[in-house]
Amino acid sequence: MRGRKPQPVRLQLVKGDPSKRGVRKLEDRAAKEARRAPPVMPDPPPELKGDALEEWRRLAPLLVTTVGLAAVDRGVLVSLCLAWGRLMQAERSLAELAKFDTKFHGLMIRTKAGNMIPNPMVWVASKAATDYHKLSSDLGMTPVSRSRLAPIEPANDDPAEEYFV
Repeated sequence: MRGRKPQPVRLQLVKGDPSKRGVRKLEDRAAKEARRAPPVMPDPPPELKGDALEEWRRLAPLLVTTVGLAAVDRGVLVSLCLAWGRLMQAERSLAELAKFDTKFHGLMIRTKAGNMIPNPMVWVASKAATDYHKLSSDLGMTPVSRSRLAPIEPANDDPAEEYFV
């Protein structure tokens, strides 16, 4: 598929209707989507441990309220949190190796034959960071996505308030 990835309707509404389709049409589509997959706070799977579980607990409530995270989005969020866990684990491993290697700081290792090669943990960290970035952009969490967000107006609880402003 070519072109930009389609974004969730709720994310388009938060961004302030960048496609200029009309807020009313987007709100109607959002209402239809909400009936299909209402926003819910999914429970974390038991496979998430440590940093991945902390990332789940940090992101899930935010994503439910901002982009309307639904139960069908659970897999994307699990993948995102697992990528974060792998990234943190690889970075801790590299930091531990750097304590003993003042020359290369853990970025290079010596093979049994005596050759210097890049540490595989560098690749693991890089791949996890790439995965995290791709998945976070799908959920509207990258700095570019945030820069495009329109400010959210506070909810007006009193219907008569609009007549007195």
